[in-house]
Amino acid sequence: MSVTTTQSDGYAPESQRFVDWSNFKENRWKYVGETQPVPEPNIWTPDHSNATVIRYDKDCQQDPKKRKKFKRLSEYNSGLRNGKWTNQDYNTYLLNEHLIWSLITQLDLNPRYQQKAAGLFHSFNLQKFGVSANIVAYCTCAVVVHQADNERNCHPWSKNRDSEFEKIASCEGYQEKELISIYNKISQTPEKYQG
Repeated sequence: MSVTTTQSDGYAPESQRFVDWSNFKENRWKYVGETQPVPEPNIWTPDHSNATVIRYDKDCQQDPKKRKKFKRLSEYNSGLRNGKWTNQDYNTYLLNEHLIWSLITQLDLNPRYQQKAAGLFHSFNLQKFGVSANIVAYCTCAVVVHQADNERNCHPWSKNRDSEFEKIASCEGYQEKELISIYNKISQTPEKYQG
């Protein structure tokens, strides 16, 4: 008859995990220097890693009160609004982002030209041009396509301009004189207008 003995509380040492102390560092919990306070979030800059999207435009079409409420919450969430203050820099950035991407989509640019046109447009200080941002975005796309693509003719002087560029220019009512001026500014000295 064999008898196995355990301690009085039922503790059996062989049932416990083995702890390897060979990698233990003695200084691991040592206090070094002063603790740094956690920085408070900056309320003026939006959190770009925020993945929450409030779709008030689709979900609240029937009820205007709900739509207004969730629109305000969406603006708080995206960093566009803080209380009764509006982040105008971020608002301008969003408007310019939507402007260039709507033109890129209408002109059916390929992905390489899309990124190049958007990057070039966002690098400009649009106030230095002295004209509407729409014309600058249009001419930016035209310059990118003209410099890289031999098949699509989109220069403002050309008689047989690409049909997509021609259609947008006529729909928006762009003056040929303005288009030529802005096109030349972007194609010849873009660094002068960056900022």
